[in-house]
Amino acid sequence: MQWQPIATVPDEIKRDGTRILATDGEEVCTSEAKGKYIDGSTVWIKHSELEDIGAPGETWIVHAKWTPTHWMPLPPPPGGADE
Repeated sequence: MQWQPIATVPDEIKRDGTRILATDGEEVCTSEAKGKYIDGSTVWIKHSELEDIGAPGETWIVHAKWTPTHWMPLPPPPGGADE
C-alpha cells in the first residue's frame, strides 16, 4: 500500500464511515469522514483526539479541525493465532 492524496478518497468511503489511515505529514492515525464544513470541505475525524462529553444516553463528540493530506486503506486484521 502507498500513500495517496486525500482528494482521491472514494465518495463511498466518505459516505459509509469506513476508517482509513490518514496523515497530515506529521501524525498518522485512523480517521473517517463525517460530513462537510460550510466551505464544502470534508470533516475528517481524527480518532486519536475524540472526546465524548455526552451525559448518559447522549453522545456529543468534540474534535479539532484536522486536515489530512494523504490516506491509505487500513490493512486487514490478522487472520489467525499464528499471525
